[in-house]
Amino acid sequence: LDAIEPASEKLGWRTVFVCSFTTLGGFIFGYDTGVIGGVIEMEGFRDTMGLPRKVNGEDDNEDTANKLGWVVAILSLGCFFGAVTAGQLADRIGRKWATFWGGITATVGAVVQAAATDLVAMYAGRFVCGIGVGTLSSIVPLYNAEVAPKAVRGFLVALQQLAITFGIMVALSVVSFLCLPSQTLLFMPARLSVPLLSCTSSREF
Repeated sequence: LDAIEPASEKLGWRTVFVCSFTTLGGFIFGYDTGVIGGVIEMEGFRDTMGLPRKVNGEDDNEDTANKLGWVVAILSLGCFFGAVTAGQLADRIGRKWATFWGGITATVGAVVQAAATDLVAMYAGRFVCGIGVGTLSSIVPLYNAEVAPKAVRGFLVALQQLAITFGIMVALSVVSFLCLPSQTLLFMPARLSVPLLSCTSSREF
């Protein structure tokens, strides 16, 4: 690792840019986690997925609740598989390209979700997106730790967690102030971002 650290141990703009850019994976994770709770309450979503609307705030019946529960939970299931396989993937193709792969996978999953017209497609999109963000959640802190100078390594690694919570905050804000009042589905461009498209490579990886 000493081979890739600046001799001065100072924090350069390039390191900050690379680490901040890769934490978009955390933002995607947080956004997808936070936004779905509001989306499943929207009438447009329920109509598109063939689910009954809520009447006078009453609870959903058991069948509807189970289906919506799977819409929410299947992202975490995908994250599990993504995180479990991320280490071997990174060892085979490197940290940079494993992060790139996670971004591509999350993007494909987001596109499928945006285009879904039934629950099967939504399940598939959420699962694929989960694999992507699960990969990113494992690889990004590792990548940041390996490219960051020792003096600021902890701070830059913590950016991943900050990005996750920021993504949740943005998602809840979008749903609360834009989607639910207007009953309009909004898909933020940030969900379709591919982290590390222009990240610099290193011979160490």
